[in-house]
Amino acid sequence: MRKMPTLILILLFFIGCEDNRDIAIRSNSNINEVVTSDIRYYDFYYNLMSDTTVDSSSTWHLSIQRIGVPYNNTTYTMPCVITGSNYLAEYTDIVFDSLDAVPETFMEDYYTDPTLIQYGGSNVIIDYDMTIHKMSIKNPERVFVLHNLTNQVFYKLQFIEYNSGVVYFKYQLLETLIG
Repeated sequence: MRKMPTLILILLFFIGCEDNRDIAIRSNSNINEVVTSDIRYYDFYYNLMSDTTVDSSSTWHLSIQRIGVPYNNTTYTMPCVITGSNYLAEYTDIVFDSLDAVPETFMEDYYTDPTLIQYGGSNVIIDYDMTIHKMSIKNPERVFVLHNLTNQVFYKLQFIEYNSGVVYFKYQLLETLIG
């Protein structure tokens, strides 16, 4: 009978941990992870609001398109991230999981030149290393904030990996809007 209180305390501990784990899973459940089709052959268009791949004539917020890049009298197609008319800012000092509000400096931080994130731009996302002939995500730890101007919502994005024409990225709606 003396072991009963000890057993109850142990059970409460495990039951309490179980509840906390469920809360953590639910709080992360609204992070959307996306694996694209092979962008070496097909352009990719994505609607962040509906979490779906769409065609170019539909509403899209993020696209990866093959852009012609001239090099030594030849034009090569390079995959480039395009955000349409949405605003995009880059943050290297923020961790994706810890960002839960739009940075106060967003309106000063967003790119006024959308080509900066395309191949050859100073903030390129998908880069090509000519020395080893390999495409990759440049600085995958970077976090981007995209402002959808049409619906006045913000998303945080992180491009994780490029492998054989397939891009893996994640995003999440930011609930807090800047004032």
